[in-house]
Amino acid sequence: MKKRILAVVLVIALSVVAMPIGLGAANEADRTVTVKIDGEVINFSDAPVIVNGRTLVPFRELFDILGFGFWYGQRAISVTALSGADFTIRLPIQEYAELADGATYPAIVNGRPIELDVPAMRVVGRAFAPLRFVAETVGYSVDWCEDTWTVEIIPIIPEALAPPNPFIIEVVEIPEDRENILISTRHNHALGGFNSSFQLAEAFTGIVTVEFDLTFGPEVDATSDATVVIAQHGRIGGTYQNMPILIQFARGSINVRHGPIYVNSTVPVAANLEYSFRIVIDLDAGTYNVYVVSVTRITENPWPNFFPEWVPPSVVYSEEIHLEPRDADFRTGADPFPNVGSILLTHEGPVEEGLFWIENIRVNGILQ
Repeated sequence: MKKRILAVVLVIALSVVAMPIGLGAANEADRTVTVKIDGEVINFSDAPVIVNGRTLVPFRELFDILGFGFWYGQRAISVTALSGADFTIRLPIQEYAELADGATYPAIVNGRPIELDVPAMRVVGRAFAPLRFVAETVGYSVDWCEDTWTVEIIPIIPEALAPPNPFIIEVVEIPEDRENILISTRHNHALGGFNSSFQLAEAFTGIVTVEFDLTFGPEVDATSDATVVIAQHGRIGGTYQNMPILIQFARGSINVRHGPIYVNSTVPVAANLEYSFRIVIDLDAGTYNVYVVSVTRITENPWPNFFPEWVPPSVVYSEEIHLEPRDADFRTGADPFPNVGSILLTHEGPVEEGLFWIENIRVNGILQ
């Protein structure tokens, strides 16, 4: 449900049964939490949970109700919510089982770090967000009535200062199924480089065809530098110099490693584009070919408030492109490459995780 949230006094009403869980929650079972919004009663698809006296509600539904777009930029690791009022909230999502009494957890609001006593968390596979923190951060006052277990949320940002329309967009979301998805992490030069890897079902030999879909998040621009590697089974880390097959996304284009050099292409790299790749590897010949099967624009400049200078590429390809060079040689000086068994991702720059991700990984037509 997406709605304007510009009324000077807006009270939301949601009536649900809360589920207190662990970490000091006690004697609260079967209590009903009511959150009011303009007298309308809305039931969350999953009941809120209470941890250390904090009410948490399903992430997606909370931001939808408050009129925010959001992006799972680092699926199950952090979530960025964006609004037309120039709020950026980044909430790392913790696993509930890993929470500790007395610990604090980081969040970032408009680039400013904040410590939370109760973080956003995954509970039974779903992401929950701390209700009070989110509401107060985006300009609401929050009142709690202990006697009735009622939360009242009232906006305190004047209507005149609010944007003419809430910043609601349809954005790329990384699927909840984590078994066939790989998320990039920043290249760690101090610890040897790559640390994001996906092991294929087996060690493939001979002529091997690897396919996957790759999506760039909104933080990608012409200065981004990212790499996909295909290596032997069991490879979980290493440096660029170790890797036999490297596909680089840098200087605004896709580049294929050929022996000692990269060969640049004219296929663009930009935020919110999804690429379907096919790589055909001939282990006996020591060569490979890279095909871009399609490039799809996920959305056009979805966050103009935050990326006003970003312009999506004018060309999106619907026909297959065979990138140069044909029959590229494995990287000069790379480790032995007896089989195809792993995929590794990395990127340079300030983004810790989730600059891009790949999914739907297939080898010789079989989903891994």
